Amino acid sequence: MQRRKVLLLFRASFVIAVIIFFTAILYDFSVEMYYSGSDPFVRIGSSFLAIFIMTVVIMLFLWWIPDARKAVLRMFGLDDEPKNVKLG
Repeated sequence: MQRRKVLLLFRASFVIAVIIFFTAILYDFSVEMYYSGSDPFVRIGSSFLAIFIMTVVIMLFLWWIPDARKAVLRMFGLDDEPKNVKLG
């Protein structure tokens, strides 16, 4: 796969991971568990680590399934298909 496509896939995976992370944090029980820690460095560091790991897992998932990769890239408007194609 070309470097440009890998970066596009990483960007789309990152957006999905951030959405998943903040959805989980905003859930009532998760907020109580997340903010019960006393060290802000651990909370911030673990947040970035969690987002990065989710990004890599989603990216690998999309790498192995080409149809899902095409669908996700098309959903975010990052596909290589021409925009002005007339169907029919």
